[in-house]
Amino acid sequence: MKDLNLCLLLDFYSFLLSEKQAGMMQMYYNDDLSLSEIAQEMDITRQGVYDAIKKSEGILKSAEEQMGFAGRFIDMAKKLSAFKAQIEKLIDNKENIEGKLQDLLDKIEELRASSGVADYGI
Repeated sequence: MKDLNLCLLLDFYSFLLSEKQAGMMQMYYNDDLSLSEIAQEMDITRQGVYDAIKKSEGILKSAEEQMGFAGRFIDMAKKLSAFKAQIEKLIDNKENIEGKLQDLLDKIEELRASSGVADYGI
């Protein structure tokens, strides 16, 4: 069974792979081609495709363990979704909106500071 988290890792770290490895990973994970279809396309054996994909997966997972960009991206996306939901709820309810909006602004500022974005004046 395919680990679809590898699609995200491929987006972040594909530059670490060779052109051939990145192409096979693209075909396997994003285009949903089988190992046999990729082998035919690349004119190599099915086992060669399997080995290249497994090696590439290892490279991507290792990069994520060392750098953690994808994990931080997912964490930030979840927090932003939660903020959006809270703001939408405030707009619907309109109770004590000033205090609640200030709380949300404070949380956003904490998120900016912890992510390092504030260091770049963004």
